[in-house]
Amino acid sequence: MDLKVLYIDDERVNLSNFELTFEGEFETAIFLGPEEALVWLDANPDVAVIIADQRMIGLTGLQFLEKVSQKVPKAIRILVNSYVVTVEIRDAVESGLILRCIQKPWYVDDFVFTIRQACEKFILLRQKEELLQELAQTKEALLALSPKSESSLRSGIVELSASRAGGGH
Repeated sequence: MDLKVLYIDDERVNLSNFELTFEGEFETAIFLGPEEALVWLDANPDVAVIIADQRMIGLTGLQFLEKVSQKVPKAIRILVNSYVVTVEIRDAVESGLILRCIQKPWYVDDFVFTIRQACEKFILLRQKEELLQELAQTKEALLALSPKSESSLRSGIVELSASRAGGGH
């Protein structure tokens, strides 16, 4: 399964490092600004992880991630920030808007671990959703069978009782 990971940052060097780091591991999409990223998201609603730099022209990273949370609510969102973590960022983590805030400059090992963790969370949440759908379908099927099964069971018991009462050994 090829997971899609979007990274938006106004610094080309970060985008290049990101692509080199995850080359062949994920389908990556990189953008310098939020406008192009939003267009790409319209065509790719199955994106697994969205990473955004906090300081960008037009929208802040949190504003962008809040906007895309409406567009692609199942995507795992991560913020990259080179400044002090604010109350607003802490609140975004606590509310679930973002999984985590990564400090810039990011350390490759920490960055890779976080992105892989986000991808794993995306996969697990998708599997959970599929299992819940399967469970709901099984429940519906069992409920649909239940009255039929009960009446079939009763008629089988009556037939068995009648054959035994008839003297058959």
